[in-house]
Amino acid sequence: MIKKIYPIAFCFLILLSCEQEHSTNQLVHTIFPESYRTNIITQIKVAPDSITYFELDKQGSQLVVRGNNLSSINSGLNRYLKDYCKVQTAWGGKQLNFPETMPLPQKKIRKETKLKQAYYLNYCTFGYSMAFWNRERWKQEIDLMALNGVNMALAPMNAPAVWSELLQKYGYSEQEIKDFIPGPAFEPWWLMGNLEGWGGPVSEAYIMQRSRLQNKIVKRMRSHGIEPVYPGFYGMVPSGLKEKFPHANVIDQGLWAGGFQRPAILAPTDTLFKQMARDYYRILKKHVGDVRYLSGDPFLEGGHAAGIDIAQAGKAIYRCASREFPNAVWVFQGWQSNPSNKILSQIPKSNVIVQDLDCDNHPSFKKRNDWNGLPWFWSIVNNYGGNTGLFGRLNVIKDELKNIKKTSAAVEGIAYMPEGIENNFVVFDLLFESRWHNIPDLNKWLNTYAERRYGQSSGKLQKAWHILGHSVYNQQLGTKQQGTSESLMCARPAKQLDRVSSWGSMNDYYNQSELVQAWQLFVEEIPRFKEQPLFTHDLLDITRQVIADYSKYRYRN
Repeated sequence: MIKKIYPIAFCFLILLSCEQEHSTNQLVHTIFPESYRTNIITQIKVAPDSITYFELDKQGSQLVVRGNNLSSINSGLNRYLKDYCKVQTAWGGKQLNFPETMPLPQKKIRKETKLKQAYYLNYCTFGYSMAFWNRERWKQEIDLMALNGVNMALAPMNAPAVWSELLQKYGYSEQEIKDFIPGPAFEPWWLMGNLEGWGGPVSEAYIMQRSRLQNKIVKRMRSHGIEPVYPGFYGMVPSGLKEKFPHANVIDQGLWAGGFQRPAILAPTDTLFKQMARDYYRILKKHVGDVRYLSGDPFLEGGHAAGIDIAQAGKAIYRCASREFPNAVWVFQGWQSNPSNKILSQIPKSNVIVQDLDCDNHPSFKKRNDWNGLPWFWSIVNNYGGNTGLFGRLNVIKDELKNIKKTSAAVEGIAYMPEGIENNFVVFDLLFESRWHNIPDLNKWLNTYAERRYGQSSGKLQKAWHILGHSVYNQQLGTKQQGTSESLMCARPAKQLDRVSSWGSMNDYYNQSELVQAWQLFVEEIPRFKEQPLFTHDLLDITRQVIADYSKYRYRN
């Protein structure tokens, strides 16, 4: 990662006294009961060798949480909530039944990790799950990010405002701009260079409202120690740009997914690219201020690169960004054959990150030689297509993360990049916890997960989670199963069905009778747990899955 050069006086102060109290930590005021708040001290203590760590300690009757930065402290607070208070904040609700007497650690607990970064969100999430969220819903999600130690998150919602202003500068009419910028549910695939204009037109008022909301989101993210990742300029331009600039090297990208007009690619080595990139970044800076992380992937899922020197294109993409933002780090999605070794070859090692997207199923780092020593993140998608269904690879996450921390010199973080969210929270929880420590026994971990999720211990619910953990949540590495199978209930009626959508399936990838056993155990605990929102959420979710499975059985017979 980029090395910062601190003023000598500042370094001296750090060496002299490395502690500073963070009495205004938002998570303490958001989650903890009032009786706890005055007894919690959070301290940033910078480690001289840049170790990423947190500590749980006590000082008299007070809890002390230390860390090398705010994100590490947040991870420490979450560990305290899980292990000592047995509570949980999650999608679908909260279980905040705190002990009356504030528990304290009997000895100092210290956790260190080589995985300095924790990234969250996929471009697709903003279409499948977040397209119409308001500020209040975003506050909840940002607090959840922070609690799980996220310190990098995608922030693409300024893009329509930036592009609108940029295209005006290059002679585009209001109508032409509306034909390029899509509606909110389709923005992700626009920013990934897959389509343009679909789901629109959008109004100027909408564009500015979305930009203002994004700035409020980022303000809250940064208050929690989360750095935003903004879309960069990688050459995506309106498909008709060639008509306005006939001498520019504008390459048509054809159609995507069988019918969507893709934006064109302006060759990064072209003079016009340098001009547009400069203007793009100056407009972005005007909207959001200084930027450290940028993302964007030319030729993602197809596209044409004929006539482009790929190595020089990567160099140009990075250099144009670094002229306006000297410390810029470009974040690439490692998906299918992207990014190529050529496009990475001319970017300084300290200014690039590769997110290896499918590490729990088809990891690329093994065949890409640990990404040739470039910084990269061990990433999972887990949810594809925004589909609703139980799915996960808990054992793979547990075992592979333990191995990669030992064997890779270049891995610098983890990333949770689902296309849709608010499902399979157990996967989310395990991934971010595994960043800090190895999980030796999945069943024991599931026991504690069930206890903190539902507020008290239950042998039946623990047994149910053992069944879930070793059936529907036990997909293996290297399978054809890509996310949950689709529900027959979502299909258009037909006599022979094997999928709902073009890239989906209705495979049976676990023993469905085992899921029924887990469901029956949940049903038996209804009298005891029916007032717990997370129990109700999981009961309904498992019931939905059982019915979806049974519908396939009935259909086939």
